[in-house]
Amino acid sequence: MKKLIFLIAFCLFLQQYLTVHAQVYDGNAEWTWMNGRVDNLDRGDPGTQVGVPTNSTRPPSRWQAVGWAGNDGHLWLFGGEFNNGLSFSTRGNTMNDLWMYNITTGQWTLVGGNFSTTSNTAFGDHGVYGPLNTTGANYLPRSRRGATGWKDANGVFWVFGGWNKSGVNGVTGYLNDLWSYNIATGMWTWVSGTNGHTTHGN
Repeated sequence: MKKLIFLIAFCLFLQQYLTVHAQVYDGNAEWTWMNGRVDNLDRGDPGTQVGVPTNSTRPPSRWQAVGWAGNDGHLWLFGGEFNNGLSFSTRGNTMNDLWMYNITTGQWTLVGGNFSTTSNTAFGDHGVYGPLNTTGANYLPRSRRGATGWKDANGVFWVFGGWNKSGVNGVTGYLNDLWSYNIATGMWTWVSGTNGHTTHGN
């Protein structure tokens, strides 16, 4: 009797499991190319002015960036690495530019950070740290790839750590700094951690 009850319970569980997962899978689902180019290592286009979108404005190619879905209904992108070569001097080109994508208009906007379409001078930027827990219009996180990001209940973006290469030919290392970005004010705040590479916590 116990075996029968167990078998019935297992069958009910299996039926529910398969039903739930069948609802998740859609054989008719399709991808849609929304924006961007197919060029390898595209340098992007900042537009005519920071904060002003155009139809051609777009971020450069990158990997290991941080992304958020904002409470404003837009998509946000920060940092990552642009790899434009095989040698050390042209690899590890970390960035600290911030972009916003308007889903309704299908346009990108360069919100802030360092960006260049013609040279590598913006790669490996050191950022502007200022005092801890102090918000300022000129403050900016160090360039990085592979950082961890999240959004809190108030819609504030957070960025922690990552890997950085200081300057085009600079030293490399890992970061443990914590930053927040407020969409309403458009300002960064250095909350905690080290200004520079770190090898251990405390």
